[in-house]
Amino acid sequence: MRTKTITAIISTLLFFTACGNNSSTAQTVSAPEGLPLSSYMVEESAVMEVCDALKNAGLKNVDTYESWVKDFAGVAGEKANLSDGWVSPDALSGDPLSCADFWEATYDYSDSDCRMTAMLLMGDLVRAETTDTYQGTYLMFDVDAIENVEKYALLKEREDLFTTLFGEMQIPGSGFQDTLPHHWKEHGIRFDSDTASLISVVIHDPYDRIAFVGHTGLLVNMGNHYLFVEKLAFEQPYQATRLGSMDDLMRLFSARAEYFGEEGAEDTLVYQNDTLIGKLE
Repeated sequence: MRTKTITAIISTLLFFTACGNNSSTAQTVSAPEGLPLSSYMVEESAVMEVCDALKNAGLKNVDTYESWVKDFAGVAGEKANLSDGWVSPDALSGDPLSCADFWEATYDYSDSDCRMTAMLLMGDLVRAETTDTYQGTYLMFDVDAIENVEKYALLKEREDLFTTLFGEMQIPGSGFQDTLPHHWKEHGIRFDSDTASLISVVIHDPYDRIAFVGHTGLLVNMGNHYLFVEKLAFEQPYQATRLGSMDDLMRLFSARAEYFGEEGAEDTLVYQNDTLIGKLE
């Protein structure tokens, strides 16, 4: 199902190794002692805690998300010896990369990734005034899964919006930093939530001179802390992290080498909806 040209595969490997009212919705919160903590959501109690938080935040398709999480945990959680508690992010046990073998040995269809998971949970809260017909290569695995796996039918109904939101973006004359805000404005993209926002890790490709969303997830304001919900990658775990501040979020991303661009690339930027919140150096 994934036989592609060498050129497309090289581009996609770069990609994978790598909302309110269009304004930042994050607020300073008084964090409980001991944050941040992360979970791969293998344990039932962690799954229910996260799903309850997502429902309370008004996010969509949470029951479907729960089924995806439990499906993954049932296949890879025990076999890959993934940690099932809330621990420091750098203390999560198990090797997420090893999950691929277990998934592929069990199913003949693709697992979901970060963009598919975020799109599922945003549902009709995210919208755009215009969408593009996708002709790029960076989302080829996403599109292949969405178009060919019945499990992702909810995403197929909004495929044009999905590819417009997450596909390659041309860098405007004003520079790389303005790429995502310009793209959102050009297409009238909005994420209508007062408690949740879309976090986008935007990476610069100096060879094709474009920008792309290398990773994404949803940030939920819990009142006294944040909850960041993400899917690490295809055949890698779903993860939830309790954060006390946006600085905690930036530290979480900075510890992941795959989010840093190639030599000659601009510093990777992180956005909350269409608002820049920092860069990875």
